[in-house]
Amino acid sequence: MMTVSVPKKLIKKAVHRNLLKRRIREVYRQLKPAITKQTEEKSFHYEIMFVYQASEVVEYRTIKNAVNVLLIRLSEIISR
Repeated sequence: MMTVSVPKKLIKKAVHRNLLKRRIREVYRQLKPAITKQTEEKSFHYEIMFVYQASEVVEYRTIKNAVNVLLIRLSEIISR
């Protein structure tokens, strides 16, 4: 399960908040198979919540790199 939160305090316009949420969900969708494969093997259940904390809208590549780092860390935890 995955949840995305983009605070209204940081990103004022709903259009930008929704754009960021879509970007984060898409990156997670693309990178998810590696994590789900490990969790199925170990009967491991996880829930992730992404909270956007920058005060400006960042590019897709930046979000992809950040989410990738987080999922690599998660996979290391699962593999232990």
